[in-house]
Amino acid sequence: MPTDDFQLHFRCLFSEGKAFDFPCNANGHVVMDALSERARSSYLFARATVGRLYAPPQVIAALQCDWRQLDGFEADPAVIPCTQDSGALAALAV
Repeated sequence: MPTDDFQLHFRCLFSEGKAFDFPCNANGHVVMDALSERARSSYLFARATVGRLYAPPQVIAALQCDWRQLDGFEADPAVIPCTQDSGALAALAV
């Protein structure tokens, strides 16, 4: 079950510092039924464009995520635009 401890991180391949993060468990499992319609749509888009727009997802500890809004994006509570300090990122391959 997803917790607030982990985020599934999709990094944009073309805009450094831009990404989508979704709540997940330590294994990277996202419960799609728990996402809002907007979050679910964004999650499916990010998954479908891995390798073209987004890098393969990584599981990151939520505390390592800087919760700032990017480019006026109003964050859905379940979709967090995230920037990270690459030195602080402890990624686990999904």
